[in-house]
Amino acid sequence: MAEQVIHESGDIKITTTRVVLGANTYSLANITGIRVIGELNKLAIGLVVIGVILLLIGLSEGIMMAVIGAALGALGYFLGFKKYYLHFDTASGAVQAYQGKPDMCFELKNKIEEAMAARG
Repeated sequence: MAEQVIHESGDIKITTTRVVLGANTYSLANITGIRVIGELNKLAIGLVVIGVILLLIGLSEGIMMAVIGAALGALGYFLGFKKYYLHFDTASGAVQAYQGKPDMCFELKNKIEEAMAARG
């Protein structure tokens, strides 16, 4: 059976025989499971907490502290509260294959499952 391209964009390519994510290539036959895992971004949460504390202190102490608190809180918010990873389960163990935005991780997961189904 010829290799059929399921998805290709930039340095990501998914075919019926392999998955290429950047510099790493994985054989589709060796992938037994695919998971998208969301992990809390502790830095972002910490910045928001510190920002809120400084904002509250700044409301009674001085405007500069409130401005710094608001800036830290906004920075933490825009960093995002979760990081998303695409994990492959293989015979040799779990592999973290990709880190990115949630919609891209779920799209890749769906395309890899589509390639597995097309392979038969």
